Amino acid sequence: MVFESLRRQTRRHETVLLLVLTFGTGVVDAVSYLVLDRVIAGNMSGNVLLLGMGLAGAGGLQVAGPAIAFAAFWLGAQLCGHALRGAPDGWTSRVSALIAFSGVVVGLVGVGVALVPPATSQPSGLGAAAVLGACMGAQAAAARATGVADLVADAITGALVGLGLTFRDSRPDPGRWSRRMGNFALIGVGAFAGALLIRVHAGFALGLVAVLSVGVAVAGQALLARSPDDQHDVQHDVQRDGQAESGGGP
Repeated sequence: MVFESLRRQTRRHETVLLLVLTFGTGVVDAVSYLVLDRVIAGNMSGNVLLLGMGLAGAGGLQVAGPAIAFAAFWLGAQLCGHALRGAPDGWTSRVSALIAFSGVVVGLVGVGVALVPPATSQPSGLGAAAVLGACMGAQAAAARATGVADLVADAITGALVGLGLTFRDSRPDPGRWSRRMGNFALIGVGAFAGALLIRVHAGFALGLVAVLSVGVAVAGQALLARSPDDQHDVQHDVQRDGQAESGGGP
């Protein structure tokens, strides 16, 4: 009973950490759309819409940026999947490492944007969109690997539909309702914050995402270090040693 309570508490903490990443995705999307010539690096549903309208030649939308971001997102998710191959389900050290690494790379993109503004160099803008797309794909795959439902940033539409369907249930799950609400609310708040930070400099916005990502990875690793399974193993070892000392056998 105690360990089940600890597991639920750990899962709630993991949910909060993943919501922080959702906020960061909103910031990245604001930067990529407003600074990188209308490219969406994190939410591929919106990016595919931009790509389709760009192919139709509507609104002066470009094709290269959304296409590159889409391919990079897929590649980042694939690389993350390979890195997590053989790892157990849930939050693991590999998940923490992937989130931290992607955060550091986003920070480096922020430095690059500060040194070479995308407005002065289209290749640098497309390169930044590609790297950000790969990082967001890796983070989305890592978030999915934790097993916490309804928190992948690209699942906003599904989360909104699911939120409506919860009212159909006679006994709705309040935890799922709050996760879905937090998911689409925080990505919007992130986009709002990113748009404000861009007024100062896009590099600051990406730097914030880098700090948040690394912080999430560190906090997730700390949760992993005191997970209920580890605590259960420690208690089992203590009981076994006590039995051995009293002659009770294993």
